[in-house]
Amino acid sequence: MKAKLKYIIGGAVAVILIAGVFAFVISNQKTGNGLAVTTVKAAMVSRDGGASYNGKLEAQASANVVSKVAGKVGSVSVDVGSQVREGDVMVTLEANELAASVAQAQATLAVARSSRESALIDYEIQKSSYARGKELFEQKIISPADFDSRYDQPFKKAEENALNLTEAQVRQAGAALQLAQANYANSIITSPIDGVVTARSINPGELASTSAVIVSVANLDKVYAVVTVGEEVINKLQEGSQVPVMVAAVADQPIAGTITNIAQAISSTTKGYQVKILLENPDHHLKPGMFCEVKLGVGVNQMEMTVPKTAVFSEDGKDFVWVVNGATAHKQEVVLGLVDPVKAVIRNGLTEGQEVVATGADTLKEGSSVSQQ
Repeated sequence: MKAKLKYIIGGAVAVILIAGVFAFVISNQKTGNGLAVTTVKAAMVSRDGGASYNGKLEAQASANVVSKVAGKVGSVSVDVGSQVREGDVMVTLEANELAASVAQAQATLAVARSSRESALIDYEIQKSSYARGKELFEQKIISPADFDSRYDQPFKKAEENALNLTEAQVRQAGAALQLAQANYANSIITSPIDGVVTARSINPGELASTSAVIVSVANLDKVYAVVTVGEEVINKLQEGSQVPVMVAAVADQPIAGTITNIAQAISSTTKGYQVKILLENPDHHLKPGMFCEVKLGVGVNQMEMTVPKTAVFSEDGKDFVWVVNGATAHKQEVVLGLVDPVKAVIRNGLTEGQEVVATGADTLKEGSSVSQQ
């Protein structure tokens, strides 16, 4: 009986404690007809020293290769990961017709050159005959009409044929041969740069078009860390400066990089200025597309707009927060800066003092009525 009474008393105490905790939670939220959320005000905070910026790695040099002529693929000599040098053959097209066009153009050029040689021989003969006829005419041995028909006109015709007509025919045939050779050469697709094949989208027997990428090549010996900074920072950066770059997927220590490119105009997409930092990559561990964090130590206080990390969510590759206006929630697109486990820096999209939903956002829809803490 005593044991049973002990359990009853213990249970009653537990119920009282749980009820007290529940009452405490409820007392820290405003009540109302809307969904219960917790909000914070977007605030500007100061950060000393430099600032960290999120970015991605890009290849220093890359090329998406397309065929200059349409045709059926005869062979593919590379695959993803293949090392290539500039000029190495990667893909060949079946080119029997193109090869025949080259042979035909070569024959046409040979005929044109032969005609020119014959015309030059005839020109020299007519030139000598003209000189003899001129002497006879000057000695009045032949009449002007005879000189004109027998010597002058044949000479002029031979001269025109040798020096102009057949020469033009040779040039025309030569140009046709160059075009045929160029078309044939275009059936042999080579690498435009030294690098490694990063993508291949064609196989023997398939049709290569002049608009679709068939092979992608990237030089990974050096890569860029690409970040976007604001107007308060851009003029404090200098090309040639050494900066640390953190690539968490590769190393747990920063990698030394050099600022090589600083944008002189703001991007209409990111609303910031693009900065490129060059990294040496001899072992090719750094891959294009990897995320990185760049520390730009500009040595001044940085004012940043921040919200809790929990306030930010992504949809279709864009970042958003819920902003409360009165008692209504509205989805608002933002541009993120540095995001750490606690807070997110907002580079664009919010103004200081706006009420932002920090918790409870997963139940909201556009125009939801809310009760804020």
